[in-house]
Amino acid sequence: MTDERRAARDVAQSDETARSSDYDTADLFAENRRLRAGLEQMQGDVLRLSRALEPLHRVNEELAAVRNEAALIRAERESHRERAEELAAELAQQQVEVEWLRDQVEGLRDQAEGLRGDAAQLRDETERQRDALQACREQNTQLQDAARADRERIERLTAHLHAVFNSSSWRLTRPIRWLRRCLIRTTPTPTSLD
Repeated sequence: MTDERRAARDVAQSDETARSSDYDTADLFAENRRLRAGLEQMQGDVLRLSRALEPLHRVNEELAAVRNEAALIRAERESHRERAEELAAELAQQQVEVEWLRDQVEGLRDQAEGLRGDAAQLRDETERQRDALQACREQNTQLQDAARADRERIERLTAHLHAVFNSSSWRLTRPIRWLRRCLIRTTPTPTSLD
C-alpha cells in the first residue's frame, strides 16, 4: 500500500510540473524581453548610482584620511602631553635645586657678612696693633737714645774713675784709705769705697 500511495503522489507532482511548463513560448519571449529591459534599466540605475556614489567614495576616502590624521594628531598630542609631564617633573626638580641653591647662597651671604664683620674687626685690631707697634718703635727709639746716653755717661764716668784711680793723689792717699777701713771695721758702718 505504501508503494501505491507513493506512485500516486509522484503522478500528482508530475501533473503539476507539466501544467506549469505549459507556458506559451510567446509569453516566455515577452517575459524574457521584459526581464532584459528591467535588467538594462537596473544596470543603468546601478551605473547612475555608481556615478552618484563616486563623490561619496571620495568623501569617504577624505574622511578616512582625516581620521588617520586625527589619530596621528591624538598620538602626537599624547606624546606632547607625556613630554609636558616630563618637563613639569624636570621643572619641579630644578625648582627644588634652585631653592636649595638659594638656601646655600643665603648661607654663604650670611657667612660673607660674618667674615666682613670679622675682617672689619681684624682691620681695627690691625690698626690698633700698628699704632701700638709705632708707639713701641718710638719708645724703643727713645730707650735706645737713653741707653746710648747712659752708655756715653757710663763711659765718661768710667773714664773719669779710671782717671781718678790712675791719678797720683789716689795712689798717695791709699794708706789713709786703708787706715780708715781698719777703723771702720772696728765700728760697724755702711760699706767702704774700696
